[in-house]
Amino acid sequence: MNTAKTVGWLGYRDTGGRFELDPKSLARGTAILGRGAKDLAASLVYCLNEASARVTVVDLDGYLSKSLSGHVSPYDASYILHDSLLLDENAQFHALLVASAYSTVMDLPLEQEALLNATVQAMALGQGEASPTAIVSDMGAVEGFKGPDKMELAGRMGTLRLIDSAGEVGAVKRVIQGGCIVDFSKARNIELAEASAALFMAKVLALDGGEQPEVLVISEAQRIFRSYKIPRHKSTLRSAALSSPFSAVFSSSMGHALDRNVVDACATRFYSSEFWNAANPEVRVLPNMFVMQNHIDGSTASFVPREFEPIRREPEEGSASGEVDSDLARAVLGMVNGYASSTRTSVVGFLSAEFPAEAVQSEVDRLLADGSLVAFKTAQGTDSPVAVLRVTEIGKLYMKELAENGEDSDTVQGN
Repeated sequence: MNTAKTVGWLGYRDTGGRFELDPKSLARGTAILGRGAKDLAASLVYCLNEASARVTVVDLDGYLSKSLSGHVSPYDASYILHDSLLLDENAQFHALLVASAYSTVMDLPLEQEALLNATVQAMALGQGEASPTAIVSDMGAVEGFKGPDKMELAGRMGTLRLIDSAGEVGAVKRVIQGGCIVDFSKARNIELAEASAALFMAKVLALDGGEQPEVLVISEAQRIFRSYKIPRHKSTLRSAALSSPFSAVFSSSMGHALDRNVVDACATRFYSSEFWNAANPEVRVLPNMFVMQNHIDGSTASFVPREFEPIRREPEEGSASGEVDSDLARAVLGMVNGYASSTRTSVVGFLSAEFPAEAVQSEVDRLLADGSLVAFKTAQGTDSPVAVLRVTEIGKLYMKELAENGEDSDTVQGN
């Protein structure tokens, strides 16, 4: 790991003086366990940022984004999700990680994970977008699997169809370059937040080594890597994170809920006083302390985490600020509704004369994700079927809503 060359100031030793952390001690995986884990994770990110390490934070509940406001650049998840779903770099490996991300979050059985992996691997050959809607659409063409498995998996994937896959192509690399916090707390529900975070992790792990962060911090990691008595799926995403060339830090305020295999694989572990005292009643520490154990050299140290003040500012959401461009939405829906053979490529090509091409791509993906558009495979095309777009009933209602907001409603009448 090519991480910071200087040690970071993480807190104060119980014996007095600074408790300084060599970022290299995080190289073989780190777990932060117990009450107060989020606060220590924030202090760790602040410490590493001071030591000039390039840190990427997966923030599932928004706590670290608020705590580190003004110190590390925050981004809303909607800015990076479209890019996270694109199978455009190391596509086959990325596809494997995407299938594992979905399977991990939904705890899919092995048969459905294999079907999902086969579907996404086929999509990777065309460097497509592995959104839930696209996966369900392509799943029927995968041979060798039973119909009931396909039906059940399609239903499970349907619960994730509202993943907000907006944003810009290349956004993941851009936010990683200077260090960032990606906030997933604004997702429409908990499962969407967890799936989005896992998919972002998959994209980061699939990048070439020089483009990856030096440290990846996953806050509330138990929401992705849960502790199961009998796991039903493979753990490719977990294995890739723990064996990656960069440092992975798993923070969990509910330490016992975090996958025990993750904890056991981490060479460095931070325990809250409550967590530590319950397991080591003969060597107790004060309530405001944490204990660091380094299982490589066997060392143990207790310390009080350092405090710092956040600097309040709004997240940098890039072009995906959460506001919908009504003109663009109307143009996309109108074109698809008016031309029976509209495809994603034709819509982008036609409307790019009026709107930025990347904005059109993102809007098509957003409308697919929220159910306003649906893609149907046809037999056209020499090498593979063509996905033709159609406006759904939800989409037509959305068109009427746009028209009622003072816009022309001539295109509302469907085919």
